[in-house]
Amino acid sequence: AALAEAEGRLGARLAAAVGEAAREAAAAEARQGAERALDLAKHESTMGQLAAAVEAVHTSSERRDAEQRAHADAQLAAVRSQLAAAEADARSQLAAAAEVWRGQLEAAVAAAAD
Repeated sequence: AALAEAEGRLGARLAAAVGEAAREAAAAEARQGAERALDLAKHESTMGQLAAAVEAVHTSSERRDAEQRAHADAQLAAVRSQLAAAEADARSQLAAAAEVWRGQLEAAVAAAAD
């Protein structure tokens, strides 16, 4: 009877130890799961921050490109304006020179006719 009682107590202790080990294993697994979830959340957060940084750089680059295009367009407009003014001046000078030459030619023809 004492042996059966000792076996019963030993069995109870063994069952308690197995239960405790199972609880500890479950707790350890839960901690690992939580750590993995935290790591994943950190990774996703980092990826989100990285995506936001890339988007900011892209937007900044687009804005800088637009500003450079606007500046180049303004310079081109100024050059075209200067070119148009130079062309008008050259045409005016050419017309004035043609009048002078025509007057000289008419005077030379009149002098030759006399």
